Amino acid sequence: NQLDAPLRLRKPARIGVQFMGDLFHEAVPRKFIDQIIGVIAGARQHIFMILTKRPENIDFSFWKGCSDWPLKNLWLGVSVENQKTADERIPLLLQTPAAVRFVSYEPAIGHVSFHKYLRAFDEDNPPGWGGFYSELDWIIMGCETGSGARPMHPDWARSVRDQCKAAGVPFWFKSWGRGIPPGHIEFIDGNIKDSYIAGKEYKELPNVDIVRT
Repeated sequence: NQLDAPLRLRKPARIGVQFMGDLFHEAVPRKFIDQIIGVIAGARQHIFMILTKRPENIDFSFWKGCSDWPLKNLWLGVSVENQKTADERIPLLLQTPAAVRFVSYEPAIGHVSFHKYLRAFDEDNPPGWGGFYSELDWIIMGCETGSGARPMHPDWARSVRDQCKAAGVPFWFKSWGRGIPPGHIEFIDGNIKDSYIAGKEYKELPNVDIVRT
């Protein structure tokens, strides 16, 4: 039974939950979702990452009575592609209690400003500089892939990198894929796809001038 496999895995792991699908798709039975949350609650040695395009369908009401909710080993994220989808999905993510909230900005097919989600003000418990803190804990970014991939402008990546750095939020740029804009010089950093960022350290994107042919 694959559903309870994490319960038998002793070595701590980071587990993506149904990353090739969407756990909150309308066709997924509520009972199945609750079973998965039950496994997550019973396997505290692991971190479980749930990514969805349908945050409006998230319903953890069955679990909200638990004394340790939200579960510290459950990371919840939304996938966005452009500013429109970011402004539709991120506010719904932020309304949902979660130990860690993240955004997968992939495939990046339009520029996104995350500023309003990276700087919130806490008047009662100012944790740091000026009472500001981030409502997002992590941003992942990557190009569209495949033969018909739409291009991603490098400035979109630089912008998000700088937004995250200013807010003290980890940023992971996965890969350029096939997303270099036509008419620009191609540049690939061989290590950029492995640049998982932890804590306050940041991987710099290649400092390359855009060269038009």
